[in-house]
Amino acid sequence: MARVDYQYSLRTFRRKAGLTQRDLAFLIGARNESQISRYERGSRSANLHDALAYHVILGPPVEELFAAILISVRLASKDRLRQLQAAIALKKEKGRKLQITARKLTWISRRLAEIIASNEIINTSDARP
Repeated sequence: MARVDYQYSLRTFRRKAGLTQRDLAFLIGARNESQISRYERGSRSANLHDALAYHVILGPPVEELFAAILISVRLASKDRLRQLQAAIALKKEKGRKLQITARKLTWISRRLAEIIASNEIINTSDARP
């Protein structure tokens, strides 16, 4: 899988906009430029407010700005969905509960297929913005 670097995404988008870390800190409402530096190095994850502010200020979707986190979340979610799928499949349900279980398994299968497909797109495409 292509490695998507926090630094590449955030720093590159900021620099393309001609902004300093101090400028961006002010614009997104961060305490100071060291917070921006930590986001760019990947030593700290942006909270939802700051991630959305990055999008509003710089323009690219959050998925592009924080691509490395998205990949990590997809991989972890895929693993947890598979674990849940296995646990649910072991249950011996009857009647209405069987229908609910079947619906859950169908939903999990669809989500897994979508996550796997999105990871394949990332693997075959150039990860740079």
